[in-house]
Amino acid sequence: MTRSITLHLTDAEADAFDALTAAVGQLSGRAVDAEATTAAALDLCLTRAIDDFELPDPAVRELVARARHNLRRSWTRGNACL
Repeated sequence: MTRSITLHLTDAEADAFDALTAAVGQLSGRAVDAEATTAAALDLCLTRAIDDFELPDPAVRELVARARHNLRRSWTRGNACL
């Protein structure tokens, strides 16, 4: 299942997204699309939330851990991770 999300980015944010797409592509050794870039960024954000910050609410910590697990479960985006 997929869902569509529309983002409205400033020029600086769009430039940063383009740079991230180039970086993820170089790290994965292939061209990647915006969706793979977003999945890689989400994975990194979820990992940082778990590993680098103390989430005070156990329910939120479990939600983040479960979301990261589910994101990584199939890697339909070709394992484009950071």
